[in-house]
Amino acid sequence: VSSLFRPTFSVKHDNENTYHIYVAKSAIFTNYIAFKQFLERIPTGKNIILDFSGAEIVDHTVMEHLHYLRNNYQ
Repeated sequence: VSSLFRPTFSVKHDNENTYHIYVAKSAIFTNYIAFKQFLERIPTGKNIILDFSGAEIVDHTVMEHLHYLRNNYQ
């Protein structure tokens, strides 16, 4: 139940320019704000790999916002 309101993810720095983010449990609109705030703290110009293979559900709202962030991140 806690994953409904707080995102569950871990971060691995593959090197100084790459963030590999592993998302678990759920990525849904109710926990997206905290996840988005984390993503916005990553310095521009870095490579970000999002791995949702551990997530049981990723809703369309999150995917839409991630596409928006991707298009505006650089």
